[in-house]
Amino acid sequence: PEGVQIVGSGTRTIDTLTHWLPQKVSWHVRSSQALRATLTAKLENPDAETVVSSTEIEFTPVPKVAETRYIPEPVPVSSPYEIGTFYFPGWPSMSRWRPILDYPNRKPVLGWYDESNPECADWQIKWAVEHGVTFFMVDWYWDRGNRQLEHWLHEAYADARYKNYLKWAVMWANHNRPGSHSRDDWKEVTRYWIEHYLKSEQYYRIDGRPAVFIWSPGNIRRDVGGSEAAAELYAMSQRMARDAGLPGQHDRADAQALRGQPVMQRAQERRAVQRSGDGRQPVAKDQRHVAGALRGKALRGCLGQAAAKIGAADERVAGLGGAGHRH
Repeated sequence: PEGVQIVGSGTRTIDTLTHWLPQKVSWHVRSSQALRATLTAKLENPDAETVVSSTEIEFTPVPKVAETRYIPEPVPVSSPYEIGTFYFPGWPSMSRWRPILDYPNRKPVLGWYDESNPECADWQIKWAVEHGVTFFMVDWYWDRGNRQLEHWLHEAYADARYKNYLKWAVMWANHNRPGSHSRDDWKEVTRYWIEHYLKSEQYYRIDGRPAVFIWSPGNIRRDVGGSEAAAELYAMSQRMARDAGLPGQHDRADAQALRGQPVMQRAQERRAVQRSGDGRQPVAKDQRHVAGALRGKALRGCLGQAAAKIGAADERVAGLGGAGHRH
């Protein structure tokens, strides 16, 4: 169309093209005015049939964006719901990206980012709150005192300029080897949460109590001797939190881990946890607390492999919660 032109050469050469390794070619196309245009690309090979494909693209007016030396301040959207997403901090170095560098369809919108950089966290925070997300459930790893993958939380988010816009909560990824959970270890991990996380202004709360999400409650039952023994550990956390000046601790478990249990075992787990706390039902009465609570498949996005589930109150595990999890 008139006014539309390709910047530079319109021909691209692909040296090797296979079924299993995608290749990407791109063109810089410029238009002198706002319009819709149909663009056509032709793939030619002397040993194969020519392929022609067309698509319509829209050229929009250049937006007026104020000059800034940093990421523009987030403008959160308002919502009657509190929506949380899973965050997997799996990209501490460029070496973790290297296996997928040849797959451009896997490249995040933010690029091959440095996940320990506070500027990276500020972009994630901005995009999250401007799309209705109010908190991250951050995969957190502890195996008998050994911790890992804390770079996003302790370096990026901790020093992010906009961290007050987005809450966060521990998602204890406790898929450890058998024998890794014990009463003494539970006391130590609870103490660590209280001393380092649960009192912070940015920590997510349900009904006023800091929320801790547990990926695999089944592993806890396996190691300590069943649901009743596990409930004693949840009760211990409640006491420790109150002794530290908190109103208690809101423990929620991943419903994904409960789905594989027999019905009687699930019911026993729920009853045991209901008796473990301060006598109150720890399930949020406010229907707005929906993070990790709905049936259905996890929403996926580029917010660090984020996923969210929202569900009805009768699907919630009393004292624990429901949420799916994928790496």
